[in-house]
Amino acid sequence: MLRPILIFLLALGACAQGSSDSPESPVNASAPSGSPNIIIFLSDDLGGADLSSEIRTPSLDRLAREGVSLSRNYVQPLCTPTRASLLTGRVPVRFGLQYRPLRPWDTHGLPTDELLLPEILQQAGYRTACVGKWHLGHGQSRHHPNKRGFDSFYGLITGAHDYYTHERGGALDWQRDGASLSEEGYTTELLGNEAVRFVQEQANSKRPFFLYVPFNAPHTPLQAPPDLIGHYSERNSERRATFMAMVESMDAAIGQVLVALDDIGEAENTIVLFLNDNGGARMEGASNKPLRGGKGSAFEGGIRVPALVRWPDKFPSDFSTNQVVSVQDWMPSILSACNLPIPDNLDGQNIFPALESSASVTRSDLFFGTISEKGWYLALIDGDYKYLRRVLPDGRKAEKLFHVANDPAEEQDLSKLEPNKFETMKLRALAWHALDPNGDPVMVTGAPDGWTVPEDWAH
Repeated sequence: MLRPILIFLLALGACAQGSSDSPESPVNASAPSGSPNIIIFLSDDLGGADLSSEIRTPSLDRLAREGVSLSRNYVQPLCTPTRASLLTGRVPVRFGLQYRPLRPWDTHGLPTDELLLPEILQQAGYRTACVGKWHLGHGQSRHHPNKRGFDSFYGLITGAHDYYTHERGGALDWQRDGASLSEEGYTTELLGNEAVRFVQEQANSKRPFFLYVPFNAPHTPLQAPPDLIGHYSERNSERRATFMAMVESMDAAIGQVLVALDDIGEAENTIVLFLNDNGGARMEGASNKPLRGGKGSAFEGGIRVPALVRWPDKFPSDFSTNQVVSVQDWMPSILSACNLPIPDNLDGQNIFPALESSASVTRSDLFFGTISEKGWYLALIDGDYKYLRRVLPDGRKAEKLFHVANDPAEEQDLSKLEPNKFETMKLRALAWHALDPNGDPVMVTGAPDGWTVPEDWAH
C-alpha cells in the first residue's frame, strides 16, 4: 500500500491525475509556482580523469564555469544499480539490484513498488521524457519507462547496442514509446537531436519539465565518427582515440541541448545535472588516475566520478566543492528544490544547501557493492573514512580501512592502526549487505540454457 498512498499524497492539492501507462496521458495537476525544470545527463563508463584530459569538452567546461563541480561524487560500481539509485533515492541493495547490471536474458527489473522520481514529478504536473539508455528492465512492459513515470521514451531499452545499426545481438534495440524504429545515424547524435526537440517543444508550455538523458556513450562497443577519431589518433592508441571521440560527440550533444535551453529562455530556472554511472572501464579506454581501480570495483576509481550541476537562480558559478555526495542524494535534493514532499523511506539527503554556499551536509554510511569478474566487493563510506572488503574469484579475501579524503589513491591501509573504526564500519557494511533479498551474490557470466536473442527487443 505504500506506493499508492505516496502517490496520492504527492498529488494532493492538484487536480485528477492522468494514467502513466500512455505517453499521451493528460496531466491536470499543477506544479508548485516557480518550480524549476530539471535536466539530468548521465554518461556511461566515463573515467574519473577524462574530463581533465585532452578530450575536447567545451559544453561540460561551460557547465563547470557556470555551475558547481563536485570532486567527491559517488555512484555504484555498475550501471543498473546507479540508475536505480538515481531514480529511487534509495540504495539498490534494498530491492535486489545492488550487485549486477541487468543482462539481456533477465526478465526482472526495477521493482514496480519502488516510487520513482519521474513518477512523482509527473504526478505534480511535470512533462517527463527519457531519451537514451534505460537498462532498468526490458523483459516485461511494466518495467518500461512509459510505465515508470515518463510521458515519452526514445532510445535503447537494454544495456548496449551498436551505435550505427542500433542492434544488440543482431536484434534491433531502438524505439519510441515501445515501438521499434529503423533509423540511420550515430546513436549519440540521434539522442542529442531528440533531446533538443523535446526542449524546443517546451518553449510555450506553462508546465515545468523533467528531461532525463542517459547516454550509452562512451560504453562499448567503441564506435565514433571517423573525423573525431582522427583528431585523437596521432598521440593515442586506436582504442583510446575512439573512446575520446565518443566523449567529444556526447559533449557536442549536451551543448546542443544547452543552446536549446538558452533559446527558449529557460536556462536560469533549470537545474542541469551531469554525472556518470560508474567509474571508467580502463580496458576500454577510460582513465581514472590517480584513483585506484575502475568499473566493477568498489575502489575509488569504480565509484567516484565527475559531477557538475548548474542552477543559475540558486547556485554560484565556477564553484568547486569537496562535499560528499551520493547518487541517492539527487532525488531528495531535486524534490526539495521543487517544493515537493520527500518520501520518508529514502536513503539520500538534500545536499543542495552545500551547493548554494560554503555550508556542508554530513553524509555517512554510504554503501557500495558489486560482483564481477574482478571479484565481490563491499564498501562503506563514513565521512572521510572507507571500509572495503574484496573477495577474489579464487576465494581470497582482503579487508581494509582507508582515509579517502587524505588518501584518494587508497595506498595506506589503516585497519591495524585504527581497529575500532575498522570493526564498527565493517559491521555496518555487513548489516547493509544483509538487507539484500537475494542473499550473497553469485557471479553469472553466461545466458541460461535455451535462451536466444529476441527478434526485436521492443517485444
